[in-house]
Amino acid sequence: MKVLQIIDSLDAGGAERMAVNIANELQAAGHESHLCVTRKEGLLKTAISKEVGYIFIEKKGN
Repeated sequence: MKVLQIIDSLDAGGAERMAVNIANELQAAGHESHLCVTRKEGLLKTAISKEVGYIFIEKKGN
């Protein structure tokens, strides 16, 4: 299974922590896991497994 999660930021919050945890666990379970951050990188970036696909879009404005 291929999974892509999209989230606004990687600031230390509940939804952000869950997105990182889910991405890491899916990858560990043998799925193709990716995480897309649209606006702001943050503290949780270092918690993303190296095997998880990661992209930062750096969207500005609305």
